Amino acid sequence: MKQKQIRCPYCGSIAILRDASYVYGNKAKDGKLYVCSHFPQCNSYVGVHPGTTNAKGKLANKELRQKRIQAHRVFDQIWLNHIFTKSEAYRWIADKFCLTAKEAHIGEFSTYMCDQLILESMKILENNHIPLRANWLKGGICMIIPMTDDERRLTEEYLYLVPEMVKKLTSRCAYVSYDEQQDLLQAGNLALCKAAMNYDNTRPFAVYARVAIRNAIYSYWRKLQKERKYTCSMYASSEFDMEPLLVDQKTELWQEQCMNQEPIYKHLQSLEAGSCNTLRKGIHALLLQQKGYTNQEISKHYGVPMNHVRAWQSKARKYLQQDTKLYTLLS
Repeated sequence: MKQKQIRCPYCGSIAILRDASYVYGNKAKDGKLYVCSHFPQCNSYVGVHPGTTNAKGKLANKELRQKRIQAHRVFDQIWLNHIFTKSEAYRWIADKFCLTAKEAHIGEFSTYMCDQLILESMKILENNHIPLRANWLKGGICMIIPMTDDERRLTEEYLYLVPEMVKKLTSRCAYVSYDEQQDLLQAGNLALCKAAMNYDNTRPFAVYARVAIRNAIYSYWRKLQKERKYTCSMYASSEFDMEPLLVDQKTELWQEQCMNQEPIYKHLQSLEAGSCNTLRKGIHALLLQQKGYTNQEISKHYGVPMNHVRAWQSKARKYLQQDTKLYTLLS
């Protein structure tokens, strides 16, 4: 079967199969390229799969080739770090961008598609706490580079700094839940990795890393504080009218129940006031649920999905199960 001619997308000329040395000269490795017949005036070409005459994609000029290299560097970290297998990662591309298996290859991508792939890949890497370094090249091109082996070794050597700093900074806190402690450790570990990647040997690494970890933990707390400003307190009735959500509670039975439960509510009030942001919202959500709210109504009140409310409640339950005074009141 006669092979279909490959044409240059820039000038429309036929692409010719040549040795890599035609483009790279003495620096070339063994291999073939499809090169535009107007090369070097039209500087577009594409690689060939080893041992075949099949092009790896569409011809690309210098800008698009650099963009594809950048996209590969970021995307490859997904399967190199075992988030997906390599085949699963390419299926993810096909599903994410509604492409066929043949189209789901970076060699087929335009500059726009490369940018979209980099954006989506960075989200996955960030969610899985995979640190990357961004280097800006000439022309405003951003090259994403993973950690080197030396940087990884440096991170592993000083990994003890993270729990040390978390313990030091939370020593005056009345209570730090297991989940919040894990969040702080993750923020500190990520800061340690970034410190190793940016270290310039001008001062002891331990001093530099401690400052980076401390700043990351402070940033995490500032973020929580900012989120807290948009959350209405349970008892700020002047700011939020809960009455439309409440069922008819003006019955003798309800009043009797309130009298019996008043010490419990007061104790929960004190626990809520002294807890971290997540626990406070969890206790708040449990109290609203006890008063007759549904999780859907509570989620509308906070402006968050219902699974967030359930997660807060789960953390609050674990915390309350350890409170001896509450256990005594309930019994």
